[in-house]
Parts: sequence; structure tokens; C-alpha cells
Amino acid sequence: MSKNLVSKASEGIFSNPYIRSLTQLVPGGGTLDILVQERVDRIKKERFEILINELIEGNLELTEEIIQSEEFIHAYLQTAKAVSATQQKEKIKLMADLFISSYKQNSFSKVDEYEELLQIVKDLSTREMNILFILEVFENNNPKLQNENMLQRCSKFWTDFENEVQHKLGLNPSLLESALSRLQRTGLYSVITGAFMDYEGGQGYLTDSYYQLRRLIINKMDSGDI
Repeated sequence: MSKNLVSKASEGIFSNPYIRSLTQLVPGGGTLDILVQERVDRIKKERFEILINELIEGNLELTEEIIQSEEFIHAYLQTAKAVSATQQKEKIKLMADLFISSYKQNSFSKVDEYEELLQIVKDLSTREMNILFILEVFENNNPKLQNENMLQRCSKFWTDFENEVQHKLGLNPSLLESALSRLQRTGLYSVITGAFMDYEGGQGYLTDSYYQLRRLIINKMDSGDI
């Protein structure tokens, strides 16, 4: 952990009383406990620092009323808990972005919905998220026409999509199909099924749930941080 990172995080926390209050919500942590106290596990400190730095950079307009609201506290504690169990820094940034965007869009009142989206991000690997993001680019470049079905739409770009995934992520079409099949568990991706002529399976599309999540983590994905 670099001294610059500690200094930056410390300055942000001490200068913002509401961000400072967030550090005190974590069990066992006061302002100094979370960032510098020796007894706190080093790895967990680094993960928490990433979250705090992202919240600082997110320019949350916090007030005493907000910081004490049940919905805000619950969402924050659930996010901090997920961060503590997450190894990948990229995913921590996505969780922070989800928290910031949800706060700014007043989504904390929908507690179950936020927890579901947070759990999805927690369960996804960085590679899985990148597969979905690459597929989104192809879908955006090939909008569904009025008289075509989903398979007809996918067939126009699927080979190029497979090649792009292999080039960027090192997954051949067989491994990609397996990865996409596993992604159905998240509800973000759906495989096309049905008796279509010459269709051997393996193609699919992003769901409305994906685009809902995408709208909340758009900053990190568009900046190329994952």
C-alpha cells in the first residue's frame, strides 16, 4: 500500500465529516482504526481504502440527515461487507460505482433490488463482466430490426463477437459458450432456445436486468477500468 494512497484517503476522510462518519460504521473501526491501525488486517484495509477513495471521488452530496437514514446505512454496510469479501480491485470499484449511482438515483429505498444487484456484481468475475460488455458493444451496433427474431439478429455478428472475445480475453468459442451458459445464473444473459433451422445453439442476448445494472455502473465500464 503506497504512502500516497494512504495520504490521499486520509485527507479525503478528514476533510469530509460525512465520509468520516462512514468509516465509523464498520465494526471495530474509528477514523484511524480503518486506515492506519496496526491490528486491522492489511488486505482488508486496502480493500476498504479503495471503496472510500471511490466514494470521495464520486462527490457524494451527503448531509447529516442522509448519513443517518436507515436505507443509506443499510446499503453502505452491505456494500462494505461485499467489498471485504472481494479480492479483485476492479470489482470493488464496480461496487463503489453501483453504490454511488444508486444513491444519486435515489434507489436505496428499493432495498431488495439494490442487494440483488450488489450480489450479482460480487458473484461475477472480471472476465465474465468483460464478456458481457463486449457483447453489449455488438448489440448496440446491431439493433434488432422490426421483422427479425433474436437469433437472426445475433447471427449477424456472433462470429465477430467470438473472435473479439478470443482476441481480448483468450477464450475460444467452446470456452466462451461454457462461460455464457454459466452467466445465465445471473439473469444478465439469456441463451436462445427453440427449433430453428440450422441453429446448433450457443447464442444469446443481454437481458433487461443487464441494462439496468449497466446504467448504474456505467462510469467504470466506459472508462475501461475493468
